[in-house]
Amino acid sequence: MKLINVDLQDKIVFSNDSGTIIANDMYFSFYKKGDPQKILDKKDISKYPEVYISGLDHLFHDDVNIANTMEHFASAFRKDNGDDWTLEYVAAKNHLVARFVGDTITDEFSITFQLSYMFNFTGDFSDKIPIIVNFNFFGFQNLFPDCDNDYDISCSIAPIEEPYVDKIMLIDNDGNEVSAIHKGEKATITWSLGNVEKVSAFLYDGNGNMLTNTPPYTTPKPVMTDTKFTLKLQKDGYNVSKEQPVYRTLWKKDTEADDVLKHDVKGNNKFFMYCSRYYIYIHPKLMYSKDLINWSEAAEYDSPPENFKSYSCSFSDSYSEAIICYNCDDKVILREYHLRDKSWTNETVVHKEGDFFLCRAEKMDGEIRIIGASKKEIRIYSSDNNEWRFLNIPDNTEVISMDTFWNYECDRKGDMFISVLCNDHHVYLFNIDKDLNDNIYEFDRNDQKNVYLIKSNSLYTVLDNYVFELNDKDKYIDVHFSPKDSTVETSADIPMILGALDDFTFAAIVSTQKTAYIWKYKF
Repeated sequence: MKLINVDLQDKIVFSNDSGTIIANDMYFSFYKKGDPQKILDKKDISKYPEVYISGLDHLFHDDVNIANTMEHFASAFRKDNGDDWTLEYVAAKNHLVARFVGDTITDEFSITFQLSYMFNFTGDFSDKIPIIVNFNFFGFQNLFPDCDNDYDISCSIAPIEEPYVDKIMLIDNDGNEVSAIHKGEKATITWSLGNVEKVSAFLYDGNGNMLTNTPPYTTPKPVMTDTKFTLKLQKDGYNVSKEQPVYRTLWKKDTEADDVLKHDVKGNNKFFMYCSRYYIYIHPKLMYSKDLINWSEAAEYDSPPENFKSYSCSFSDSYSEAIICYNCDDKVILREYHLRDKSWTNETVVHKEGDFFLCRAEKMDGEIRIIGASKKEIRIYSSDNNEWRFLNIPDNTEVISMDTFWNYECDRKGDMFISVLCNDHHVYLFNIDKDLNDNIYEFDRNDQKNVYLIKSNSLYTVLDNYVFELNDKDKYIDVHFSPKDSTVETSADIPMILGALDDFTFAAIVSTQKTAYIWKYKF
C-alpha cells in the first residue's frame, strides 16, 4: 500500500523578459494518516527509509554548473520539526534524497521541506510544459509493515507566466525615455505595473536602500557616475525584481534644424575649426559654417579628380591649410587650400603601394604623411623619404575603418596617432612616433562602421556607438549611449560628422532625411 503521500507546490512563476528576475518559494511534504499516539520502531536500525526525488533539476538552466546549483538548492531547504530527516543532492544520479535517520516514528506524521529563501529558477519555461517530479519511496516497510517497500508518486509543477513589471524606465526632463543621463543632471525613474492587486512595489538604490513605493522618483543629487536602481514586487510567495541601470553620458543634444548638410558616402565625415568657422570638404567644395547648421561655399576644387575610390580632408595647424586627399586606383592626389590667403596649391601625386579603400593625409612642418588602409594592412607614406612602410595589425582581422590625428604642440611637431577599427570587436590606437600600440579598446556591437580621432581636452576615439579616451585608465568613457541611437529615424547608412569645437568640447552632426541634430560632448 502507498501509505505515505506527497504534497508538492503546484506552480512556479516565471517571466520571458530577460531583465526581470522572479524568485519563487518552494516546498514539498510527506505525510501519513494514522494514530498520532502510536510510536513505531524500526525493525532494522541499520536501514534508512529513503525518498529519491527526480525532476527538480529542470527548474534550472542545464549547464556545466548544474551539479553545484542543485547542491546549493538542496542545502537551502529547512525542515519543520524534522530533526530525524535529512536532504541532500546525489550528483551521480542527479536527484535529491530525503532520508529518515531516526529510530522511531509516530503512526501519523508529516514532514515539510521549505526553502529558507526564495530562488530564481533559470530553466526555459517558455513552452509552459509542466515539470514532472517523481518521488520514489524505498524501505518504508521497515517502519510500517503494511507499506509497500518500493513505490512511486508523480507530481507536477506548472510554470505560470506573470510578469508584473510592465515597464521601468529612465526618463529625461521632458518625460522621454532615455538610455543615459547627461553627467551632472538628475535622473528620474518611473514604472508601471500589471496585475497590481495585492502587490507591494518598492524602489531600491544601488546600496540596497529603499527609496519609495510610488513613481516617479527623481534623484536628490545629480548623477555623476553609473549606478542602478531595483524595483521589487512581492506577492503570493514569490517576488519579482527588475533592475534599471542609470548610465551617465557626456553627450547632450544641443540644437536641431531643417537645413541638412548633405553627406557624401565617399567622404571622411570630419569637420575642423579655423578662425571661429567650421570647415568640411564635400566633393568638390570646401564648405564653412558658424553654427554647424547653415553651410556656405568657401572654395571649389577646380578640375577635381573624377575616378576615385574615396577622399578625405584634414587641417594643418602649422600651415593653416586644408589638406585634400583623393584615393584613386594607382595613386593618391593631394591638394592644399590656404585658408589665410584663400588660394589653392598645385596637385601632388604619390603612387600607391597597396589597394587602399581609404586614405588620409596629414601635414606638419613641411612633412606630408599619407595613411592608406586596405582590409589586411595599413601603410604609411612620408614625404621626407618618399617611402611607404607597414603598420602591423593583428593577424586574422580585417580593417573596417581608420582615422588619423597629428598633434601640434606649442609650435612644434607632435605625435601622430592612427586609430584602426577592425572586425574583431577591437579598436587599435597607434602612436607611430613612439611605437605606442598597446591602447586597445574592446566593444560588443557588430554594427560599428566608422571611427574618428577627435582632440579636445584629450584625444578621443569615437565609434558609431562608443567613445574611448586615450588617457582613461579604464579605457572607456561612453559605452551605453549613442547620439545615432537616440535620434529618431536616423539611417544606419548615414554616419555622423564629427569635429572639435574648442579645447573642451567636440560635436557630432547626426542627420536624418529632413533634419540635422547637433550633439555636443563636453568633459
